[in-house]
Amino acid sequence: MKWSHKVIGTAVGFLVLAATGMQPVMADGSLDRIKKQGYVKTAVNQELPYAELKSNGEMVGVLPEVVEAVLAESGIVEFRGVLIDWGAMIPGLQARRYDMVSGGLFINPKRCKAIIFSEPILCDAEAFVKLKSNPLSITSFAELKNHPTATAATAPGSFEHIAAKGAGIPRDKLVLWEGNIQNGMQLISTGRADVLLSPLGSAVDAVSKSSDPGKFEIIAPVTDVAAKRYLCATRPKYIDRLSPASVHSLNLQGGPMSNDEVKAFEKNPNLKQIIQVRHLDDSGKREGGETYPFSHFVPLLQRLVDQHLGNKA
Repeated sequence: MKWSHKVIGTAVGFLVLAATGMQPVMADGSLDRIKKQGYVKTAVNQELPYAELKSNGEMVGVLPEVVEAVLAESGIVEFRGVLIDWGAMIPGLQARRYDMVSGGLFINPKRCKAIIFSEPILCDAEAFVKLKSNPLSITSFAELKNHPTATAATAPGSFEHIAAKGAGIPRDKLVLWEGNIQNGMQLISTGRADVLLSPLGSAVDAVSKSSDPGKFEIIAPVTDVAAKRYLCATRPKYIDRLSPASVHSLNLQGGPMSNDEVKAFEKNPNLKQIIQVRHLDDSGKREGGETYPFSHFVPLLQRLVDQHLGNKA
């Protein structure tokens, strides 16, 4: 299984750092132009906890809040949101229909050649959402592709849609939904799709706001999450080591694996390494442990970014 990350940042033209993730972005680097204009027009999509444009024009969510806080330091205090579909965000930015994007876009080399991203501000993992009553057991894009009948709901132009196509998932296995993520939740609730493709943060938010959160299961296609469910099923005392927050997320992720899931998971040729990653993750959660400041990791992050973009210098 592939560990799929999103790094989220705010992108304004005068902040330049390419990375792998999601972000907001500005049409050009002219801060003076924005100041003379008196406001910032920003594109968003309806996907909490990242961003949402309310009917009264108010923007809420993590990304708009970061953008507003950063630009307020430069004296820009008025923000006008424009609701834009994922696939139209970058073309609209290039056409200067708005000044920036603060709705969350996955950063990749192709996009970095077309637009300027800010420093990343969030990191999220990909997730699948399904009904607990649905017996389907899928934890990765590869398994989704190879399953003979499984279908997935995704927003057109989103990272999940692009990733699914990149993984070779046939078009007829993808059910597209427009607008709010709750429209995607409706597709799996009514059986029109087996799983919903979503960032983990959005999945948790959507499930918690549904009328019956208990009927849904969140599966992150991250080996670490599968390992937690496996260890809780095969080593009962392991669950006692989990924090209250981790126990809560375990319940959202489907709880300990069933016997059939355990048997299927143990067939994974990388089982030993997957469990090792989980234990390494556990070792990094020791309360009071000393940690390096962010500046310690900046050179490493920059080297990874440069390598990712093909800049070997």
